[in-house]
Amino acid sequence: MSAIWGVITQDRMINIEEKEEKLRSAYNHCVIDRVEFFSEEKIGIGCGIQYFTPEACEEQLPIIDMENGIYFTADVVLDNREELLKRLGISEDDGSISDGKIIFEMFHRYKEACLNELLGAYSFVYYDKNKKELFLVADATGTRSLHYHIQGDTIYFSTLIEPIVKATGAKEVNDTWITDFLAMDNMAMALSYEETPYAEIYRVPASHYIKITAGKMDKVCYWNPIVKNIKFKTDQEYEEKFKELFRTCVKCLLRNDNMTMLLSGGMDSTSVACFAAKEMTETGKKLTSFTSVPERDFTSKLSDYYVTDESQAVLKTQEFLAKKGYKIDCKFMDLADRNSWDDRIEELKVMEIPYKSMQNLLWIKEGMKKSFDMGVRMMLTGGYGNVTISNSFPDVYQYELIRKFHWITFIKECIGNSKRYGVSKRKAVKIASQLWRDSFKKKDIMEIESVFENSLVKRDLIKKYHFEERFQADYEKYALASYNVKKAKELIKNEKVFYQIGETQTRHSLATGVILRDPTMDKRLIELCMSYPVACYSSQGITRRMVRKYLSNELPVHVTKPGHYGLQSADTVIRMQKAGKRVYEEMQSIFNHPVASEYIDVEKAMEELEKLKSFDAPDKNFEILRLAYTAMTLDYIIKRKADGRFL
Repeated sequence: MSAIWGVITQDRMINIEEKEEKLRSAYNHCVIDRVEFFSEEKIGIGCGIQYFTPEACEEQLPIIDMENGIYFTADVVLDNREELLKRLGISEDDGSISDGKIIFEMFHRYKEACLNELLGAYSFVYYDKNKKELFLVADATGTRSLHYHIQGDTIYFSTLIEPIVKATGAKEVNDTWITDFLAMDNMAMALSYEETPYAEIYRVPASHYIKITAGKMDKVCYWNPIVKNIKFKTDQEYEEKFKELFRTCVKCLLRNDNMTMLLSGGMDSTSVACFAAKEMTETGKKLTSFTSVPERDFTSKLSDYYVTDESQAVLKTQEFLAKKGYKIDCKFMDLADRNSWDDRIEELKVMEIPYKSMQNLLWIKEGMKKSFDMGVRMMLTGGYGNVTISNSFPDVYQYELIRKFHWITFIKECIGNSKRYGVSKRKAVKIASQLWRDSFKKKDIMEIESVFENSLVKRDLIKKYHFEERFQADYEKYALASYNVKKAKELIKNEKVFYQIGETQTRHSLATGVILRDPTMDKRLIELCMSYPVACYSSQGITRRMVRKYLSNELPVHVTKPGHYGLQSADTVIRMQKAGKRVYEEMQSIFNHPVASEYIDVEKAMEELEKLKSFDAPDKNFEILRLAYTAMTLDYIIKRKADGRFL
């Protein structure tokens, strides 16, 4: 754990030691505790081990089985060690067996058949020299990145992209990836979860393995849960099953004496905090939280619905837990005088690729750094909770009732909404009538131009790289999910979110020495949520019901009650404004560079920049971010062209 790399070839002319050293040296900037590597004729592999767990200190990777011709390296933190040790016939409490050794033994014995048994954050590479058979494997939710590049009979792999670039000299920019990134006028980064900004350097997508044998490559999805409906007699049974599993998902991550977490005032991270604080207090361990807050002189001009400073909510949670006898030490980060534009220079070195969540990555990485300074190597988060535990399908549920002619239940739902939100019965009837009409409309078609009309990308590129057709194919599943229960629940396994989380968290862990773990993204929890009836998510006017109802005794009431929405990084514009004219001039200089005209409508970019020149627009966070991430992407291309990494 947690960086792996290697080169495997049939070409005798390739200097394996030199290639492996180039791959390895590209990790010199990372916070790695120990580096191990092996090379011989035709094979060179390595592992940069980070001590995220006690067992990792004794980790021996790569594993070389010369007798059987097996070469193995892994980036792994397992969540079901005891279960797997039992499967292997080893004592369940044997702490001398590392996670890497467990995953090696499982795959060595059972090959692909074992992949659905492995829980945790991992990627690994297994090569059988005698069979000339190579496996590149990503975990079910794509928590750890793994990239690869094929040149003739030679295969390179690496956790990061830059080591492959350094070892192979790959230089061609992938303009399809860049176009997609710039065209999608939202926080999504990519349409393809296999491509990278470099042409012919790919990543293994979540839930997949790549098998290469004698020049033939197969890509296989090994985990594709089917939507089904668990049927219990009472709602209490759904509640008990959910709470039991969620507690298990949290508990299995608490492997260290001291742990931290990213905590907001919202439902998801608070749910994790409440369960984790209870478990850790009862076992004499310590939990510390970090919360992002605005700079002291920031005053929100948004409505009271948006809570831009969540410190009071977090302190109320701390008080709630203290009354139960559970401890949590809450710390707050205002990152005074820092902004996401200036931070991009250092962040791009970490991320390797353009990114959009400029405002949030600023404080996420800071929390990880502060954790490392405390001697903590594992940090909790609840980032996937919106997709699992606090998901909500109010309209989807009512569409289902209409389609199945469950009129009595439908009327009860309308009355419940009316009472909960203070809407008159007449208004409730009107809403119901609209739902009735909408239920018969086809919703898988949209005005595609609305997706990119405000973006700065050149329209020629939209056409050249067939963005519209590819986006429409991707969009259809989300459109269907807006009124089809089965399609909505299929998206609980959400590859788009897996991609964005995996790409950032892998790189941040290498940069900070701390790994982020999210129990709301647990494979078991995803499967359970996909199997629950939609009424568990929304019913009688209660949205996000699994948290609000099922966890109501575990969470403080100020978190579960509706009527407010936590908004982190609301001071993004103000932070840039403090940097003044310089930010404007730096963006302008990038937009004026000859390379910029290859990718964006420069005139439009300048007009938008002029509108926001003073940055005195507190409600224009995304407009500022659009300019910033577009300029950052162009700067990324310009600098790589200048140093020869892009043709």
